[in-house]
Amino acid sequence: MRHIIFIFAFLFLTSTGYSQSVEEHFTSEEYYTRGVNKIHHKDYQGAISDFTNAINIFPKFAKAYSHRGITEYNMKDYDEAITNYSKVLELEPTYSRAYFLRGEARISLNDFREAISDYTKAIELNPTNASYFSAKGVCYSKMEDYFNSIECYHKAVKFNPADYSYWDKLGYSCL
Repeated sequence: MRHIIFIFAFLFLTSTGYSQSVEEHFTSEEYYTRGVNKIHHKDYQGAISDFTNAINIFPKFAKAYSHRGITEYNMKDYDEAITNYSKVLELEPTYSRAYFLRGEARISLNDFREAISDYTKAIELNPTNASYFSAKGVCYSKMEDYFNSIECYHKAVKFNPADYSYWDKLGYSCL
């Protein structure tokens, strides 16, 4: 008799919606953490889903937008990456890395002028980051504006003289 009551109780609870998956109780931070782990395992679709769930729970979760942008970038969906980085900047306008990442996506679309604008803003916020100067120099090189590219690479070398890739870029721009 106990088994029959248990079976009816189980059927009642599962058919009326009382059984919810554990996932429905995740916090935005848990979805975010899971999404980051999925990036590391190259499960980009799963990561995007988790970051989207985190954002749905907490719409001002800038880190989730940022990592969703990184994931979109890794999937070569540069327009979506730009959209996500723009949202990060709407929420945190002084986050220099978001300007840098958006610039990287814009370079991938050959939108060098907008990329330069993003790198310029990143440099304003973090004026000693050699990577930002180098990226800006790449844009100028692609536009065949070697005077400005050399200036950017000089600054990259100044702030990180141990990185030989900056020296290489400087040398190629001088040829």
